[in-house]
Amino acid sequence: MKENYMLDDGCYLAVKIIVEMVRLRAAGEERGIAALLDGLAEPLAAHEFRLPFTDAADFGAQGVALLDAFPAFVDATPGWTVEEPNYEGVRVSVDEGDGRTGWLLLRQSLHDPLLPLNIETEAPGGVVATLRTLRDGFLAAYPNVDTASLDAYEAAHRGEAPVAAPSAAAGA
Repeated sequence: MKENYMLDDGCYLAVKIIVEMVRLRAAGEERGIAALLDGLAEPLAAHEFRLPFTDAADFGAQGVALLDAFPAFVDATPGWTVEEPNYEGVRVSVDEGDGRTGWLLLRQSLHDPLLPLNIETEAPGGVVATLRTLRDGFLAAYPNVDTASLDAYEAAHRGEAPVAAPSAAAGA
């Protein structure tokens, strides 16, 4: 969190939640932490992928180069918008049509030679549509990134009817 200078965010956030729960209790709210969740919607689907570098030599520089190039791909992809500000990796808002939105976050691990990828969606088949666009339109240019977990997820979810994935070429 910016107010904590991005130091130990997890512990700081936990303390902020406890403080808010005490404030709610003092105000007469008896539901505890559930009151903090009012109005928050669950995504239809969410998944985290871990995309390793096949050659881990200098993975830090490889990750930086990939993430530096990613916003240009997002700008060329219809319905995708880079969220600002980004504090960790590149967060993208995905217009899934019919008023539904999803998002993805692609970032670099600080310690391991991999790229964590989180995808959330409100649309049936939205995770598959998003990973296809990312894998086929962007990550294909980075053969040192192992996308086997994306392939496996797609294969396991073939029965879902994915929303139409916009192509990067359509926006170029």
